[in-house]
Amino acid sequence: MVVNPRRSRLPLHPAPGEMEASHKTKNPKARWILIVLFLAAGALVLSVGMTFAPLIPRDYRVVSQVTVIVCLLALAIASYKNTRLRPHWRLPLAYSAACCALVISGYTGDWVVAWAGKTLETPGGLTALKLGEDATIVGIVIALEFVTRDNPAELFLSQGRLRLGLVIGVSSFLLLTILGLAVTAAQGVPPDLIRGLLPAYVSVALADGFMEELFFRGLFLKRIGRLVGDNWANVITAAVFSFAHVQAQFVNNLPSFLVAVFLLGLLWGWIMQRTRSLLAPSLVHAGVDMLIIADFFTAFETSLQ
Repeated sequence: MVVNPRRSRLPLHPAPGEMEASHKTKNPKARWILIVLFLAAGALVLSVGMTFAPLIPRDYRVVSQVTVIVCLLALAIASYKNTRLRPHWRLPLAYSAACCALVISGYTGDWVVAWAGKTLETPGGLTALKLGEDATIVGIVIALEFVTRDNPAELFLSQGRLRLGLVIGVSSFLLLTILGLAVTAAQGVPPDLIRGLLPAYVSVALADGFMEELFFRGLFLKRIGRLVGDNWANVITAAVFSFAHVQAQFVNNLPSFLVAVFLLGLLWGWIMQRTRSLLAPSLVHAGVDMLIIADFFTAFETSLQ
């Protein structure tokens, strides 16, 4: 269907005015039905694809995930065929790609670790796992853009306000990295350990920052914004981003952590909307990750590679 552009009857380019369609509709009740429908689909992606997937018995996990992907594809096609939903048909298609990316990345990360001959108890193994997962998710999301011949700017994959983005992103990343290293050294982590593990951690932080900004905001900010407006789109994506961290195991106070993640999500979404690019929020995101590197270093203090 959508995967093969030569056979698809769905327009690969948006119709005139489609991408600029207002989130307002003539029927307020219909608008809220659309909002509930599409946001429920998004919640389903996270529930089955990420947050609650480990709770589903292994024998039923793949079946449930494939079922969600197929249902979201069907919703995208049905949305295109409905005059009122047509301006938003790419949103359920994005949900389907997101769920597919989450499912496949759950396997590719382990494959990369095995291919590299590492174990997850080593820095090299953890780095291979994260880079494998991130590359899969980014690859599938970008493939969606090419298959549908969408505008890269729809995913914020454009230079946007490049100078502003570089100033915000690079300065924030460097400042937060220096602060994170200072805190790590103050906690007594040996300098040799820091020097040995720093390249791996910087790689993971940069890859995670780009992947999460593309996945949680780049893929959805504009699409949801056409439904509810830019401000509410930022709030919704920040809430989803926070919800995705419910199972975080490295925090002592989960509620406070989720509030902080939500506020950071709002900040990164605001920066993305203002700079019209993934560059600045990805670098700021990576910089924030560099603030919590002490746990990473101490966890591998006896297994430096």
